[in-house]
Amino acid sequence: EECQIFLNIMTINWSYYFREMDQLQFLLSILKDPNNETSRKTELRFWSAACSYGQEVYSVLAYMSANLNQNIMVLGSDINENCIERAKSKVQLRPSCDSGYEKYLQKIFLLGEGVNSGKIKLKDKYQSSIKFIKHNLITDVLNASKKFDVILLRNALLYFDDSMTHYIVEKLLNELIPGGILAIGVSEGIVIDNLPLRKLGYSLFMKDKA
Repeated sequence: EECQIFLNIMTINWSYYFREMDQLQFLLSILKDPNNETSRKTELRFWSAACSYGQEVYSVLAYMSANLNQNIMVLGSDINENCIERAKSKVQLRPSCDSGYEKYLQKIFLLGEGVNSGKIKLKDKYQSSIKFIKHNLITDVLNASKKFDVILLRNALLYFDDSMTHYIVEKLLNELIPGGILAIGVSEGIVIDNLPLRKLGYSLFMKDKA
């Protein structure tokens, strides 16, 4: 318990809605590419690792649901229990974001009015589309029932040295389908030597299909 309290205090929990949208737009173009198997799937599974308070989870659900016909499922995980508990709340504070992204918020959220002004509530139809869990990238094994089409670990690897980064990425790849996409922060870099990955651009990497 004392260790968890320490982790809750020490972890940096800073994020915001629709972060690094150039990367998400490029990711969308890959997922929609008719030459990519993802364009023909009925469901796409995303894992937002180190999701902080869940802004990335809700952003991915909103943006992808607005632009794809497939059912979108998003898992959010973080080592910080306080973050996960707050992220699980279906009523969130309305974010301050560019007006161009408002339509994506309205895709999955009901916007509060009157006494609820400044709040947003996840629509009932999307309640089962997201899940949040506490997860330690270093020590925990996810063992998801199905592998993911996309794993996002953005702006977290910069806190680890090359050896630990390689170890974490290897673990993530075990949860990614062949041909799946790994997204890291646009200001981050990883050495992909000896990893079954090829770089696509915008800090996106595709797992080898064989």
